Amino acid sequence: MTDEEYSQADRIFCEIGRFAVKFEHVVMSIGWGITFLLHSQGLKNQQLAHIILAELTAYPAKSILQAMIAEVAELDDQDRSITDKIFKRVQSLIETRNDLVHSVTMVGARGEDDPTFRADSHKLTRGRKGAGVKSSQNSVQTLKALSEECTAVDDLINRLWTTVASGEKVSSQFILNGDTVILYPKT
Repeated sequence: MTDEEYSQADRIFCEIGRFAVKFEHVVMSIGWGITFLLHSQGLKNQQLAHIILAELTAYPAKSILQAMIAEVAELDDQDRSITDKIFKRVQSLIETRNDLVHSVTMVGARGEDDPTFRADSHKLTRGRKGAGVKSSQNSVQTLKALSEECTAVDDLINRLWTTVASGEKVSSQFILNGDTVILYPKT
């Protein structure tokens, strides 16, 4: 590889790492939400929540927080729609992260007609139709976009659980714009 190709590869590795770190921020916020909702409902010893959360992966943690919010908050249809859309984004990040981290990634791949330096990832799959391969192509730009989505989802999750823990209506803190959930600016 040339010096320029090494530099491009380093940028891709950096962005994969940034995405992995930003994703873990989302998972940490989910854990905080679980802990604080338990506390808001009478838990006196936070170490018990830490014991429950230890070694818990992203999907079960997301599932627990989603169920706790449904249990603790009095959700009307609009609130439920907001929470569903937020957790759909969390689920999408979980799947993307798992696909990227558990794939074989070839950094430096280029298409015949595409000179873009990228990371091609391939993951073996199985299903009702038998064996398969799930492939994805990630450039520096697509990886940066994933990190930005993690930051946005982290903000949504934090606002969601703090809203529920404080007893406010979910719709008092979020705007639904079609399929997009937007935070109301804090005053």
